[in-house]
Amino acid sequence: MQLYILRFFYWLATHLSLANVERIATLLGDLTWLFHSRVRRDLEANLHQVMPHATERQLARASRQALRTLCRIYADELRTPSIPKSEFLAALDVHGREHLDQSLQDGKGAILTTAHFGAPQIVAQILALWDYPTMTVVEHTQPEAIFQFMWKLRAKRGLRLIASDSSMLPLIRILRRENGVVALAVDRDVTKSGIEVPFFDRAARMPDGAVRLALSTDAPIHIAYCRRKVNGEYEAWIEPALSLPPSDAPLEERVRHGMATVLERIERFIRAEPSQWVATVPVWNSEQPQLPR
Repeated sequence: MQLYILRFFYWLATHLSLANVERIATLLGDLTWLFHSRVRRDLEANLHQVMPHATERQLARASRQALRTLCRIYADELRTPSIPKSEFLAALDVHGREHLDQSLQDGKGAILTTAHFGAPQIVAQILALWDYPTMTVVEHTQPEAIFQFMWKLRAKRGLRLIASDSSMLPLIRILRRENGVVALAVDRDVTKSGIEVPFFDRAARMPDGAVRLALSTDAPIHIAYCRRKVNGEYEAWIEPALSLPPSDAPLEERVRHGMATVLERIERFIRAEPSQWVATVPVWNSEQPQLPR
């Protein structure tokens, strides 16, 4: 049944005007906010850590806007594969591509790290449209039929994907053999194998794979993020490569320091526009301590 519902929304997204798709997505976001109390509660708990002085009303407004944004992004994912490449690129305003090109000159590939902010999948799609060999990791969700449907849709323009529960060796191969780009979200520990690091003044378990990959391959690591604007338009940024700890330091110390550096930069754009952070599952739990400022 869920797959049939998704296919119905896919039909709507590809046959209705953008204005009508926006209206439907906004309505779905509002309905989710009103009737899906667990999602709203988890989202507001995350936002409270970002906006510690916000009132309940301000948190409610931010969470509602975030769910609207999330539903619009899902609608975009359904409709963009059918949009001509030139039209899709015209809706994107990208800053900092030169930083990525500079890193790729060394022939070691590049790693882009991001958060569930705005539209992380759009960042990866942009790279594929620019003809960079690009790979990203996606959470292996259930039901399987919906996972496969979204997999094929996301891969339609040449983006390569691997599931979070499969081997990560293809990431190493695309960096070393193809001088390609790996795009990874680092604000949610899907595999439960990350490390605890400070995030918005509180310890959080975060995936450290991006930093470990950078240290093992010597590929430069960048911060990239993409905010959704109105009418299906996007604005994206690719920052200069980060400096990781020198190789003479112990590996685990380098990983922890590298993760702290990445998350510190990610905090900046989330804090600037919290309602674009579509983190609908708990990032912190009650056992993770508040850290001293």
